[in-house]
Amino acid sequence: MLSAEGDALGLGDEAGLPPGGTEPHATSRTVRATSAATLMLQVFNTTGHRDRAVSRTPLGTFGHAQNGLGGAGNMPPIATQALPVARARLNPLPRLSALFALRALAILLVVWLAASFIAERTTLHPPRRALGPTPAARGMSYDDVSFKTSDGLTLRGWWIPGTRDQTVVMVHGLSNNRSEGFDKAGYLHQAGYNMLVFDLRGSGQSDGSGSTMGYREPADVSAAVTEARSLSPGPIALIGYSLGAAVSVEEAAINPGVTAVVEDSGFSSAGDVFMARFSEVTHLPDAPWAAPLVGFAQLDIGTSLWNVQPVAMAARLHKPLLAIVGAADTIVPPAEGLALYKAAAGPKQLLEVPGAGHVQAYYTDNALYERTVLDFLAKSFTP
Repeated sequence: MLSAEGDALGLGDEAGLPPGGTEPHATSRTVRATSAATLMLQVFNTTGHRDRAVSRTPLGTFGHAQNGLGGAGNMPPIATQALPVARARLNPLPRLSALFALRALAILLVVWLAASFIAERTTLHPPRRALGPTPAARGMSYDDVSFKTSDGLTLRGWWIPGTRDQTVVMVHGLSNNRSEGFDKAGYLHQAGYNMLVFDLRGSGQSDGSGSTMGYREPADVSAAVTEARSLSPGPIALIGYSLGAAVSVEEAAINPGVTAVVEDSGFSSAGDVFMARFSEVTHLPDAPWAAPLVGFAQLDIGTSLWNVQPVAMAARLHKPLLAIVGAADTIVPPAEGLALYKAAAGPKQLLEVPGAGHVQAYYTDNALYERTVLDFLAKSFTP
């Protein structure tokens, strides 16, 4: 067996046995052992085996081979080179962990953006609510009316004539329709006022695909005031709720056809109320979590949410203003309505109702609400 190993390495002549197969002397045994060790190292190196035990082979054997044959002298470099490869193959975890983290981050980013997009569409493009009972169901005569805005949309509503030559135009809030104002209009009809209740763009039966948070809605109120004026030449007051309140302040500040404004639960800044509502619903800080939602909204409406500033228009309002604030409002913080009241440049009055939620002051203290509004209108319409 040893002679065959010597042939394989081209060492047969050096390690040959004496004639007749007599027992080899000590030097021959050493050479054969060295040749066998050399062969094993060659096989280990060829097959990629990286056994650390090779480096622990007794130095005497390898040292003899190095001095006698030279072939086994390559062993130490082979063993040394094997160790870094083993380490590289045994440590794939850091790279896998990094890939996993990147994939998880990408998934979270996609979910965040998708949720923000859905929230934006739900907020500014809510499903249209069905109209409630018509005025006829409550014993009131009325006419269906329609009129166009300056940007070509057709708005629809009800004209409910009264016994006075004075008109109240009612403006509903976000994700609502003309029924919001009409449901609270019984006391105004009993007082004899004409009423125009209508659907803002993107709501009820009016044209449009959604809300712009007060950016384009002033054009809707302007068209409604023009329609009311064509039906009755007397003075006109606006009563708005939430978004409709903010829009009423914006339009009244620049429209000479408006005599007075009642704003119920209006906001002072579209951007601020958007961020406040985000934090209220999600319990997350608005920065940075609301950034995609705000970005989608601004692309949708065509301008920055902070360009819609009813509080700035309130500073230009030199007409009577009644600001109604629900002290328990969690949708539009009470500070928003108070800011409108403080900014108003003309005669103003504040009704703050303890315990009232968003546009709920009418129901929380109905008697106080109706009395305050009627007194305000009477004074505002008096020449």
